Amino acid sequence: MLLALVLAVCSCSNNVPQVRDARLSIIFDYETMDSLPSARLGVFVESVSNPHRFGLIKVQAQDCDYSWETGDFVMAQNNEQKFCGAVNLVMPQNQKFATGDYNVQFVQDDEEKIEVKLTLDYNTSFYDFKAQEAVDFMNKNMGSRLLKIYDENKKVIYYGPRTPELNDARRIWNLYREAAEFQETWISSSGNVICNLPVEKVTPGN
Repeated sequence: MLLALVLAVCSCSNNVPQVRDARLSIIFDYETMDSLPSARLGVFVESVSNPHRFGLIKVQAQDCDYSWETGDFVMAQNNEQKFCGAVNLVMPQNQKFATGDYNVQFVQDDEEKIEVKLTLDYNTSFYDFKAQEAVDFMNKNMGSRLLKIYDENKKVIYYGPRTPELNDARRIWNLYREAAEFQETWISSSGNVICNLPVEKVTPGN
């Protein structure tokens, strides 16, 4: 996915947020294997500065009048990489997220901000795919197959590749006795599409 970063800094303060990379992704969620998905927009940034200082994310689609503003963040860290984002931006019912250019602003609590210009390019056919069709498409186009395992409090206790040792509920329970549910996720090779398959129960002995 093409990423064009345009840094529009509102002052020369040392407190201006610093980012290394950013991306937009469409997230398709499946309630059942036979239903069509719901869709939401995710925006993620790898922050060089402290991501906990962000207070607001603003997203504006350049080719239409839709915009979003949220302070509901997702934080993550992988070794020295720090990530911040929002994953619950939605369109009005029956509307699709437009491909094209988006402006994204990351605003800190002290009002310092950084503006990022991103291009969203994805296959809109996913709106019409049922779960198995989405999996088949991902398989044919080198998507990555991942797994999330949750405990009874919905806390993620594993997120990573779906290996043969984690291929069914029995194997998952053998390795993670605190597991209550699991969910398979597919991510496109470019990272611009994420498909979350239906959540399944982990039942010991099955």
